[in-house]
Amino acid sequence: MKILQINKFLYPQGGTETYLLSLISLLSKNGHQVIGFSQKNKNNINLAGKEFFISDIKLNKFYFKNIFKIGRIFWSLEAKKNIQKLIDKENIDIVHIHNIYHQISPSILPVIKKAGLPIIMTVHDFKLVSPHYTLWATKNNKNPKPAIAKALMTMEYFFHKSLKIYKKNIDLFIAPSEFVKTQLIKSGFDANKIIVLPHFVETINPNNTIEEKNYLVCFGRLDASKGINVLIEAFSKVKNETTLKIIGSGPAEKKLKKLALDLGIKHRIEFIPHCSKTDLEKIITQSLFTVFPSLVHETFGLGVIESHLLGKAVIATKVGAYSENIVDQKTGLLVEPNNPHELTLAIEKLITNPDLRQSMDQLAQNMASQKFTSELHLTKIISIYKSLINQSTAAKRHYQLEKYYANKILQTPTGEVRNQIITQAYDAINSLVNSYRPAGIRGHNQSTFKLIKNLSSKEKAILDYGCGAGELVNLLAKNGYQATGFDVSPAMISEAKKQAESNSKFISGQLDNLKNKYDLIVMDNVIEHIAPDEIKETLLKLKTILKDHGRLLIITPHQFSGPHDISGHFLKLGSKAQGLHLKEFNLHELVSDVKKCDYNRIYGYFINPRINELIKLNIKPRQLWLKKSLILEQIFNHKSLNWLLRINKKLTKLLIALMFPTIIVAQK
Repeated sequence: MKILQINKFLYPQGGTETYLLSLISLLSKNGHQVIGFSQKNKNNINLAGKEFFISDIKLNKFYFKNIFKIGRIFWSLEAKKNIQKLIDKENIDIVHIHNIYHQISPSILPVIKKAGLPIIMTVHDFKLVSPHYTLWATKNNKNPKPAIAKALMTMEYFFHKSLKIYKKNIDLFIAPSEFVKTQLIKSGFDANKIIVLPHFVETINPNNTIEEKNYLVCFGRLDASKGINVLIEAFSKVKNETTLKIIGSGPAEKKLKKLALDLGIKHRIEFIPHCSKTDLEKIITQSLFTVFPSLVHETFGLGVIESHLLGKAVIATKVGAYSENIVDQKTGLLVEPNNPHELTLAIEKLITNPDLRQSMDQLAQNMASQKFTSELHLTKIISIYKSLINQSTAAKRHYQLEKYYANKILQTPTGEVRNQIITQAYDAINSLVNSYRPAGIRGHNQSTFKLIKNLSSKEKAILDYGCGAGELVNLLAKNGYQATGFDVSPAMISEAKKQAESNSKFISGQLDNLKNKYDLIVMDNVIEHIAPDEIKETLLKLKTILKDHGRLLIITPHQFSGPHDISGHFLKLGSKAQGLHLKEFNLHELVSDVKKCDYNRIYGYFINPRINELIKLNIKPRQLWLKKSLILEQIFNHKSLNWLLRINKKLTKLLIALMFPTIIVAQK
């Protein structure tokens, strides 16, 4: 398996990199090829793909030259360009995203998605739900970053949130704890796209014969969020000759040393700025226990697991994942954050109860060695990779299937044989999409329902022509409307009937099977599926089953922002659809085809009614609005302005929605 791992650093930097570098090593040792994408840095590990790494930008301090790179924080064009080159060169199976904020930016995500590659993201912090990475567990905490940095981070957060760039492009989020999953769901992320998979710790061989010494250990980055000042204050009240080793470095180091001096316990606290992995394990193994007094919610808490695997109980605050990874009174003690008195009592309890410590040490080690092993993690992560790769393969199969049937339909003359091919096509597609969830498929049933409410009363008969699985019909029926659904695919109608309301009706077969007359016929994203040489015949037949003064509502995506079928995930913006959208329309073409069928009047909308819903305008269809839209479409289709419609798919869709939406109402 060829896996692309993406992170802004590919050298030891923090907890994210500790996990990532261990994962890369684990995957490589087990025969998988790992490719990297990151920033250029002399400390990077050696990975394939480094020729495409982007320039390094340092944001930990103010550098004047960075002023000219601020735009990169929001949308990196360099990263977007280089990731495309990397994808073009390497035959990648899956992409695993880690931290890309600031230095890389999510500009790479649509490029990867466009290439049809599945994307997983491990959530290492809370940047997806908060502008400043962290979620404080205590009140009245100030972010120590400069005001300009906080402002930029806030703007970046809301810019990416407004684009829904992560929600739309990431196929699966890996949360290292249930707490992280809960926070993502609270922020509007789809629970079905989140899986909990704890990190792992590389094999540790604890030496349980080493004699225990009379000291405690706290290790990690020294900053205000870690609550080490609270630990020092609590430790100053401990009535014992026990000492404390604080291992690590960071911006709070000087303040913490001064606090120890001011409290008169400098002689009982040893600060160790740097320590090798081997020495750290030895120090932990010889300690009485470890302490993690964090004031912020932790996403995982690697130090807790390392302590447990080395056979040590842990005292920690009740924050984030700590409450999941420590069984209170069994594998350690949990205390309230920012509570020195409670922390003092917990420390004294474990110091003075060696039998309790020993039982906690044993249970903690047993539980951690079963739950957080590299072998277990490898099995689960490979299973996740394979599942998403299979779904991606299904999307490609979907594209090929639609392409095959589209060509077959267009090459076959109208008649019974073509009708059979059309039925086969939609039965096959229905079977395939039920086995996976295609990217980009989403319904607009609620907004279509609101359109219908403005066009028809409940006593009127409504036909949803091309109803698919019947969601709109069932929504109408549930709200008291007389609704009937029709589709050429028996498989689709069978699906519709499974969820049918008691007053829903469904009919399958050919258009000639429809005998009743209707006040309103809805073609919601249907006309583009009809072969061009059958459009006029279909519209005329629908006209015959409309009652006098009945209306035909046609909703179809505009060809300028296409293709809109499955081929849109594989082709460039503005390409001709190659799937079962046999003809995508602009507004002029749509109106022209309807006019050929001699409908009495044709109405348009001032702007897309689905935007009406967002801005709470109740704009009804008018002939004047249709004329306005046709004029604007003609203007923007001119060569001098047409480039505006090819810059970006989202921009194109927005311009069309505001100026010339392909939504019309024809009256008999």
